Amino acid sequence: MNKKLIEVALPLDTINDASAYDKMPGIGAHPKGIHYYPARLPLPSARAVLFASMVDDPSSHPDKFPTEEEQEKERDRLFALIRSLCENKIHTKPRAFQAAIDEIKKQCDNDLPNVHDPFAGGGAIPLEGMRLGMKAIATDLNPVSIFLNKATIELLPKFANQAPINPESQIKSEGLEWKNAAGLVEDLKYYGNIIHKRAEKKLQQYFPKVKVSSNRESKVITYIWNRTVKCPNPACGCEMPLVKSFALRSKKKPKVFYRPLIERNDGNKLVGYEIVGENPEKGTVQRNKITCYACQEVTTLDYVKKEGKEGRMGMRLAAMVVDKGRGKDYYPPTLEQEEIALNTPTDWAPDYIMSDHPQYMAPPRYGLTHFKDLFTKRQLLALTTISNLIHEWHAEQKGKIEQDYLNLLTLYMFFAVDRLADFNCNVSRWKASGEQQMQLFSSNRFAMAMDFTEANVIGSKAICWLKSMGMVYDSIAITINQFSKPGLVKQKNAENPDPEINKLLVSTDPPYYNNIPYAELMDFFYVWMKHNLEPYFPDITKTLLTPKTEELVANEFRFEGDKDKAKEHFEGGFKKAFTVLKEAMDERFPMSIYYAFKQEETDGSSDDDEAANVAGITLTTGWETILEAVIQSGFQITATWPLRASQKWRLRAMGSNALASYIVMICRQRTDKESTITRRQYMQELKRELPQALEILQKSNLAPVDLAQAALGPGMGIFSRYEQVIEQDGSKMNVRTALSLINRTIDEILTDQEGDFDAETRWALAWFEQFGIEKKPYGDAESLSRAKGTAVNALTEAGIISAGQGDVKLLSRDELDPNWNPETDKRTVVWEVTQHLIKQLQENGELGAAKLYKKLGAEADIARELSYRLFSICEKKGWAKEAQAYNSLVLAWNQIVTESLNIRDDKGSQTQLEF
Repeated sequence: MNKKLIEVALPLDTINDASAYDKMPGIGAHPKGIHYYPARLPLPSARAVLFASMVDDPSSHPDKFPTEEEQEKERDRLFALIRSLCENKIHTKPRAFQAAIDEIKKQCDNDLPNVHDPFAGGGAIPLEGMRLGMKAIATDLNPVSIFLNKATIELLPKFANQAPINPESQIKSEGLEWKNAAGLVEDLKYYGNIIHKRAEKKLQQYFPKVKVSSNRESKVITYIWNRTVKCPNPACGCEMPLVKSFALRSKKKPKVFYRPLIERNDGNKLVGYEIVGENPEKGTVQRNKITCYACQEVTTLDYVKKEGKEGRMGMRLAAMVVDKGRGKDYYPPTLEQEEIALNTPTDWAPDYIMSDHPQYMAPPRYGLTHFKDLFTKRQLLALTTISNLIHEWHAEQKGKIEQDYLNLLTLYMFFAVDRLADFNCNVSRWKASGEQQMQLFSSNRFAMAMDFTEANVIGSKAICWLKSMGMVYDSIAITINQFSKPGLVKQKNAENPDPEINKLLVSTDPPYYNNIPYAELMDFFYVWMKHNLEPYFPDITKTLLTPKTEELVANEFRFEGDKDKAKEHFEGGFKKAFTVLKEAMDERFPMSIYYAFKQEETDGSSDDDEAANVAGITLTTGWETILEAVIQSGFQITATWPLRASQKWRLRAMGSNALASYIVMICRQRTDKESTITRRQYMQELKRELPQALEILQKSNLAPVDLAQAALGPGMGIFSRYEQVIEQDGSKMNVRTALSLINRTIDEILTDQEGDFDAETRWALAWFEQFGIEKKPYGDAESLSRAKGTAVNALTEAGIISAGQGDVKLLSRDELDPNWNPETDKRTVVWEVTQHLIKQLQENGELGAAKLYKKLGAEADIARELSYRLFSICEKKGWAKEAQAYNSLVLAWNQIVTESLNIRDDKGSQTQLEF
């Protein structure tokens, strides 16, 4: 089979930048706005990996690209297509998709595979497969995932380019062209407004306006609540407000706070709250310490938990955020407002028991044991009223609107109800710095909130029905493109074969060992989905809660704390799943598997520090387990790529051993199923094959911080191409040992690359590794210079050391000659060139470095190679700041080269520019 681009090289800097942008909040409409799902994969990563999995690496065609230069040029052309696919707001750039699809079709002879993610989750991979013109197949156990993928890749493309069917749009837009999902969006706007008007009539008595002057009333946007428990001090007995912070507006001026009002006649009594301009007091809840606002008695969270479990936790309305037209104002609550909220009638509540997972589910520890406990009565009334109105509307439209289309509109409306529930529950928080209501799922766990928020769902601002619907249809508008075709979505266990699912390009973002209990978290939405969607999608809502027993996560909680059983379930399940997938794959294409890290995720199970920390990553139990599962299922790992989706990835990646957001494994079916080699033979193959792999990675401008992780792929490719590697004692080599040997070999190769450098640079490398930039005796420098084929006076003339009074010192970048000019320097050395390029980059940015690059010409390129070696040295020494300098130079290299090409004189020719 032809080797694919993804098995050789990727423009990781571009993919990482685009993925970081994709993860940022506030970037406008995005498919993730349709419905929340935990740990979504960044769309640019999924898009780039799929494309690179389908196009051949030029080394597969030596007849077309016989030389390394021609192969590199062709890789650059394919990289350019990937970079186009990674541009921001990709939905506005159909030409990028068209060019990529044309390339895929050409390379696949128009015989495209089906893109399949057996752990579809939030649906990033099926979505990008669909947008790249292929049939997408999404399967998952979790019904929330099934609903999301069904709406996005199965039903939505079916109604692409359809004109709206609502009467208002039909009259106004007759003859217009409706592209992609534009018609559906118009219908959602129209019918969503109908639901709003009906909800307003039914609910307005429960959301009364606030009198803001003698003749004017305004709508409340958000209500701020406090939980309360009785003070344990018998002399006080006050209803203690539990408050993290009294701030309502903490950044903009004037700042606004609220303050409890205590009546001290005959004991202490909380009688209400007032709004104040300044309040130096901290909240009453500070970590585990609870302070009574009335008597200053200090107690602990354990007391609060006990009171909650005994049913003695209350709640008080503390403040109201009011719409003043342009901006927000803050008012204290009235008794009438509080009474209305606390005594609202309800006719249904999600009366299902919540998981009490000790790591992820905090509310049960405070007595909130059922999902209904996560909502106030008024929140329940608002959500159920809107749900009932949607059901009524659906019944009215039956027979008037085509059934599948009606079900899709209804599904999207109920997605908006789910969004309301996420923000409009009694564990959502107020963020004073942004004056905004935060959702429950701001992290992948159920946190407890002592002070919480409630939205006016029939308003027009913040988290109301209209805004929730707006987020849904804005996201839908940019989800599909003109290349999208309907896919297939099935609720199934990945371990079970399905003859309908074949000819696959498998790319999957599976559960990450024990990082996220997807099923427990998604029960929050599923209890509403079951209630709301069962009449229309009975096959997906058969279970009371989301399936958990079969879910492939190493959840110790489900095995009574037994780590070994949890690991066995995870590893055994993945072996079965990968074996099933292997039989259904299109053998032309490799499988890609994402594994995500948590920054704090460590193993610590090995006393061998080198083995526990290999190939530039912390070898966690989850990572090691999934590697073993892949190899034992009969796959060979051909590449590994570190992807960084952190918004600060360029900064965080600089420090030594910074973890990637994801590792992507590229796998092929192992062809030789019975072969065995020895440890010695394995080492020989590593030393023979890894140097060329590293050279290609370096030429693709891979960041030094990512080099070891990416080189893990070719190294594991050798290890996993055999049934087993035998140790000297006859035992089978494990993954941990194999990774450790790869790491050692990478280090040796980088050291061997020093032969490409001039003698003075080789001396500087050796000196730097031993002494850094400290002063050392002249004799040490002279001995080392003889060994490297140079002399101390040559090093002085080269301008990289200072020598005097019996000492020698390697000059730091700040000590280099500020007037250095490569055009007049009689002898430039690679060390000097590299340091001056970094200095220009730090002081004058990429343009400053580009000016120097222009003067240096072709001899500048070897500075990039030196940067890899220097980064490796700094990483071992723990010199994070210095490592950052070399990593930054490589990351900026493409831009430096591009900038240098644009530097011209007044006559339009290339010029020599002064610094």
